[in-house]
Amino acid sequence: MTHGLDAAHLVMDRQQQLAAKQFAECRRTLKAHQQQLLDLQRYREEYRQRLNADSLVRRGQSLQQFHRFIIQLERGIEQQRQTIIALEKQCEEKRQLWLQAHHKVKAVENLRQRQRLHEQAKADRREQKAADEISLRSRFKP
Repeated sequence: MTHGLDAAHLVMDRQQQLAAKQFAECRRTLKAHQQQLLDLQRYREEYRQRLNADSLVRRGQSLQQFHRFIIQLERGIEQQRQTIIALEKQCEEKRQLWLQAHHKVKAVENLRQRQRLHEQAKADRREQKAADEISLRSRFKP
C-alpha cells in the first residue's frame, strides 16, 4: 500500500508544483499590468501638466488634438483597470487551485506517515513475538 501512496504523492506533488508555477506566473503578469497602469496614469498627469504650462500657447486644433489624446489615455487607463480586475480574479482562482493541491499533498503525506508508523508497529510486534518465542524456548530446553 505504501507504493500506491508514494505514486499518488508523486502525482499530487507534481500537480501542486504546476499549480504553484501557474499562480506565480499570474502574479507576475498582474504586477506587470499594475505597473503599466501606474505608468499610464503618470504619463497622463505629466501630459496634463504640460498642457497647463503651455495653455496660453495652445490654440484651436492643437488643443483639440490634446483633448483627444487625453481621452485616448483615459480609455487606455480604464481598459488597464479592467484587465487588472480580471487578472486579480484569475490569480485568486489559481491561488485556490494551488491551495487545494497543497492540501491534497499534505493529506497524502499524513497518510504515508501513518502507514509507515503502522508498518513499523507491525514489525515491532513481530520482532517482540519472535523474541518472546526465543525466550520461552530457552526456558523449556533442558
